[in-house]
Amino acid sequence: MVWLTASVLVPPGVPLAELVMPQFAPCFVAGMTIHLIRRSGPSVPLWALLAGSWLVSLFRVRERVLFANPGFPVPVRPALLIITLAYGVLLAVALGATDRWNWRPLAVAGAVSYPFYLLHPRVGFTMMRYAHERVGLPAPVLLVAAVAALLALAWLVHRLVERPLTPALRRLIAAGPRDAVVRRPPRQPAPRSTSR
Repeated sequence: MVWLTASVLVPPGVPLAELVMPQFAPCFVAGMTIHLIRRSGPSVPLWALLAGSWLVSLFRVRERVLFANPGFPVPVRPALLIITLAYGVLLAVALGATDRWNWRPLAVAGAVSYPFYLLHPRVGFTMMRYAHERVGLPAPVLLVAAVAALLALAWLVHRLVERPLTPALRRLIAAGPRDAVVRRPPRQPAPRSTSR
């Protein structure tokens, strides 16, 4: 609640705004709240926090769309709809609506979601801006093409980077910080002199 409130009240441009991350804070708070709903069940405070996060998310995504400069006009309504659908889907998962689903493509989608998240701001926006300026494709075509290209790239990152490195990272984490440090052998006491 404190983080969400600070993301609304802290003015942009001050050093504290870098820590609070007002553009992204409501999504992170919503994710933590949905996790708590999944773990402990829904409650009035959690519903209130999730509703507040959703409202702030709508405001922030509206700001981002209005002030974005991809090189072509972007409508606000689809962004608001996408945010609302994302909240609804994640809440349905938290409440157990998908507990009996056992469909492999969902596991793959979950695996590529984080690489997709990391790649989309730079790679996706750059692709869309370049394709619009050079080729003149309409915005809906650009969006679909960028999402398809990013999904393919995210899958490659998952397959070629994450999967091969995961076992080594798990071993490193399991070893703990004390075992990861190279220790020097204990010092031997100096031999006593026998000469008089």
